[in-house]
Amino acid sequence: MSSLTVRVESLAGAIERHRLEVSRFLRGRVGCADTAADLYQSIAENLLRRNPDPPIENVRAFLFRAARNAASNQQRADRTRARFDVLAVPLLDESDDRSPERIAEAREAMVRVSQGLKELPVMTRRVFTLYRIHGARQKDIAAQLGVSVSTVEKHVSKALSHCYNCLRD
Repeated sequence: MSSLTVRVESLAGAIERHRLEVSRFLRGRVGCADTAADLYQSIAENLLRRNPDPPIENVRAFLFRAARNAASNQQRADRTRARFDVLAVPLLDESDDRSPERIAEAREAMVRVSQGLKELPVMTRRVFTLYRIHGARQKDIAAQLGVSVSTVEKHVSKALSHCYNCLRD
């Protein structure tokens, strides 16, 4: 058995040993056991895919740092999603009023939003389209475009604000 195989196996064991402790930490940060479990799974997968050189000296500390970062990213994404939901509520009237006037108003709103999206800078429009239309995660968009998650969040926020302003005009 190669030393690489031994390191990966011991890393997997360390990941499993700290699962409960780090998952509990994540649950406290994000407030949901299922989300915490998903985040821990993602952290573990990324850690196991990582180049083992140089080896991680303190796996527990590494897991907690990754958990803190993942929780922050999740909270940031939740805030962005909540801002979008607040902006979208006026468009989502749950009544079943499909009168010609309501249909015309909805079409007009869609035209204004569509036009507003065309007015956005290319990068902002691309990020927003990947995030809201294609459902990509902000972390994945950041990796695909070679930018930070914070940059992705700023583009999404800018696009949402612009769309909201288009609807108010």
